[in-house]
Amino acid sequence: MENITVKQHYVPRFYLEYFVGEDSFIHVWNVEKKRFIVTRPKDICHEDNLYETAWEQESPELGKFVLHNQIEKYFSRCEAEFANLQKLILDVCLNDKNKNALILHSQEKKLLRRFFANMLLRNPYTMEKLGVDGSLDDLEGNSEIEALREVTKVLGINDFDALVQMSYKKVVLIDEMPESYVNGVCHDLEDVALEFFYSKDGGFITADFPVSFGRDSEIKDGSIQTAYFPLSPKVAVLWGNYGDLRKRSNRVVEIDMESVIDFNKTFLKGNAGRYKYVFADCQEALEACIE
Repeated sequence: MENITVKQHYVPRFYLEYFVGEDSFIHVWNVEKKRFIVTRPKDICHEDNLYETAWEQESPELGKFVLHNQIEKYFSRCEAEFANLQKLILDVCLNDKNKNALILHSQEKKLLRRFFANMLLRNPYTMEKLGVDGSLDDLEGNSEIEALREVTKVLGINDFDALVQMSYKKVVLIDEMPESYVNGVCHDLEDVALEFFYSKDGGFITADFPVSFGRDSEIKDGSIQTAYFPLSPKVAVLWGNYGDLRKRSNRVVEIDMESVIDFNKTFLKGNAGRYKYVFADCQEALEACIE
C-alpha cells in the first residue's frame, strides 16, 4: 500500500531542528495564551491534509483527494535540497576563515530564493490570503471554465470545482509552471542584494510564519524590496538594495546582541498577525524581544 502523509508540516522539521536548544527542546512563546512552553520540531507547525483538495464525493477510482499527496511529495523533494543548502550556509558562515568570502555561487543563490518562496507560500496564513481553498464564485459565467466543466462531465468527472481548486493550489505552491507564485517571488528577489548576519552568541528567533517579505516601511518612499529569513540562532539572511548592503552583498557580517534583538523585534512587528508562535533555542532569547 502506498505510503500517504496525513500530518503535513508547513514549517519543515529540518529547519526547526536548528532552533532546538541545549535541552533538546524548542522554546516557544504562545502569542494567544501569552505564555512560554517547550516542544519538539515534529510536534509543531503541521496540519492534517493541509495541501490536499477533497473530491465532493469520494470514489474507489479517484479516492478521497485530487492527486493525493502530490504537493506533499513535491515538498519532500525540495526539502532535501533546501536542507543541504541550509547546512552549507551555516557551515560557511560559522567558519572564521570565511569572513570576507562570497558565501554562495549563483545557483545556490537561486536555490535560496526558492527556499524562501517555499517557506512564504506554503504557510496556512498565506494560503488563506490567496484564497487557495476559497470560493470559485468569481469564475461563474466564464465561457472557458464552463466549457471545461462540460468536458469533465463527458469524461464522467462531475466535481470540476475540485480540479480547479487543486490546479490553483499547484500554481501557488509549485514552481513547475512559469507563471507560478514561487517563480514570481524568486523573480522579485533576483536582482536584490543579500547579506548574511552572524551572531557568535546566537539570539536570532523564528516563528510559525518564518520569513518576512515586502517594502521597507522605514524608508520614506517605501521603494526598497526586502526579505528576511532567520536560518539558525546564529545566522540570518537579509535581502535589500540598501547602499551598505550592496557593498557587502553575498558576504557574512558579524553583529552584536543589541542588533540581533533589533532584527528580532522588526521581524515580529512586520509579521504581526501572521504568526501564532515564536521560536528560539532558549527562553531568554524570547524574553528579550517579546513586548
